[in-house]
Amino acid sequence: MDVFAETFNESTKFYENTKPRIRFRIFVFFRVFVILLPPIVVFLLHLLRMIFLPLHFELDRVAHLFGGLTIAWATANFYREAQARSWIPRFSMIVWSFVVVATAELIGTLWEFLEFYLLNDLVPHFGMMLPDTIDDLTLDLLGAILFVAVLAPRMEKFLRRRTS
Repeated sequence: MDVFAETFNESTKFYENTKPRIRFRIFVFFRVFVILLPPIVVFLLHLLRMIFLPLHFELDRVAHLFGGLTIAWATANFYREAQARSWIPRFSMIVWSFVVVATAELIGTLWEFLEFYLLNDLVPHFGMMLPDTIDDLTLDLLGAILFVAVLAPRMEKFLRRRTS
């Protein structure tokens, strides 16, 4: 038996021998990690871009579009997980869409506060804050709306199938 298989068997035994409460916490930790991974990757890439390539604004726009898209995806997945466990009631698609888009826009606003802080401290000659902020928030909104418009019908079918 190779080393990978032995390690996998040992970790499986450890997981099976743990208490259900601890097993649930491990499950929740990994689910949350997997759900938050795409927005975290986009955010970290954007921070690296701000530090090493502060004057490449086209990359900023791509980051905000994908940021809105991945935050909307994470919000929809958190909703799906909470609704599958009956922690929250099932929303209509209009309310679900509003919550997903509003969450993406809220995170985008917090992202803009961070950009304002970093760019004023790291790049003091950066002078066009308001037009950049409006562009960024519009792209966050566009990414979230793109997610809702493309994936909302698929999510509705998935939610119906999973909770029935």
